[in-house]
Amino acid sequence: MTGPFAKGAGIGAGFGILTLILTCQTALAGPSMSSNWSATTLEQKECMQRAERVVRDAGLSRNFDIVGQSVFGQVDAYTAVVRCVTDKGVVIFVVAGPALDEAKRHMRNIFDKF
Repeated sequence: MTGPFAKGAGIGAGFGILTLILTCQTALAGPSMSSNWSATTLEQKECMQRAERVVRDAGLSRNFDIVGQSVFGQVDAYTAVVRCVTDKGVVIFVVAGPALDEAKRHMRNIFDKF
């Protein structure tokens, strides 16, 4: 037998299809994310000032923006947000990007210094 169904050809094609499926699933999985939160007794203004400082100090200064209760920043393919919800007594931290280890590293840089 010759062609795509020849003995042995099915195994190679099977691995190719499996690789394609796994690659597509990984691509569709979306970015890696690291998140954390902290209780706070800070006033909103002071919380936002700290959030702005730690995001900038961590080097996440590209596309820097302050919107409502949130401070956003970016470096390379990683985006961070620090959200101050002081009327609920909480600060929320999120970093998203392609690799979990790097997202966690950026998280530590902002969370530990807040």
